[in-house]
This record gives sequence, structure tokens and C-alpha cells, in this order.
Amino acid sequence: MPSTDPAERMSSLLRTKQRTDGLATTVLGVIGEIDMTTAGDLGTAIAAALVEQPGRLILDLSAVTFLASAGLNVLVTANNEAAMPVGIVASGPAVVRALEVTGLDGVLAVYSTLAEALSSTRESAPPER
Repeated sequence: MPSTDPAERMSSLLRTKQRTDGLATTVLGVIGEIDMTTAGDLGTAIAAALVEQPGRLILDLSAVTFLASAGLNVLVTANNEAAMPVGIVASGPAVVRALEVTGLDGVLAVYSTLAEALSSTRESAPPER
């Protein structure tokens, strides 16, 4: 059953939950698979998060079990089009591997944990590894 919470969106393979902390940071938690059938849902969730014009956006992909090229495209588009810093939390092997293989871990601001992303003061450059 779909949630009535407007900050939570669901499809059969992907679920997102949005929260904003006191530092004007919006965290969009993503759970499930990001492929060509769900990438549009992720793009819609990101667009909805950006409407509120947070100081920065963190996409928590730590619970993503599959990340296809369509999902990578959504991440790059969000990073390029957002008018604020965008951070990516990647701890699961599916996401980490996809980012490493494509070289996007050197282009996007990628963090190992949500705590690391939240404590970062970097604007848009990737963190030192």
C-alpha cells in the first residue's frame, strides 16, 4: 500500500524517503533497484526535493541493491543541474562498483556513510580518498 506521506514515494522496485535537517540539507534515502524502469521515479523524487531549494542535497544510496546506467545518468544529471552541492552516499557493493567502473566516483562527491556526507563542508568536489 502506498504511503500517504508526500515525502515518501514508492514503486515496486524503488522507494524513496525525504527528510530535511536543521542545516538546510535535504537527504533523499533510496531503497531498492535503480534501473531503466525506476530511474524516472528517482528523477521525479530528486526534482521534488530540489523544489524546496535546500542548501544541499544528499542522495543516500546505501540501501540500493542494483544501479544501472539509467540510474547513473540520473545522478549525473542531478549533480550537473542542481543549484546546490549534491552528495552521494555509496556503501553497498552494487553502487560502489558502478561508480568506480564508470569513473564517476572521481566526478561526483561520494561518501561512505551518511554521517560523513552530513559532516562534510565540501561544496561539490569529491572528497579525498
